[in-house]
Amino acid sequence: ACSHLLPTGSLAPQQTAQQKARQLAEALSFAQCMRNHGVARFPDPNAQGDLSVAMVQAQGIDVHAPAVLRVVQTCLPASHGGLTAAKVREAIDNAGH
Repeated sequence: ACSHLLPTGSLAPQQTAQQKARQLAEALSFAQCMRNHGVARFPDPNAQGDLSVAMVQAQGIDVHAPAVLRVVQTCLPASHGGLTAAKVREAIDNAGH
């Protein structure tokens, strides 16, 4: 979610096509799980596999709502390690209230 903050140029590690495809698949799996568990408007990630809090909020989803947070916990395993509770918490905290 914060890849846009990484510096560009030779110091930034480049993802391989396989890593990008895995990131996209993990994020798609998570998004599908969220929809399957009642968060109907949960968006798919973009083509790079990025799924930001802003994208979720743009769909009218309250990322601080206890019901949404419970579904997030349920769906974390669907990301196959791509998302963790710590990553989600950090993204939500950084997005503000």
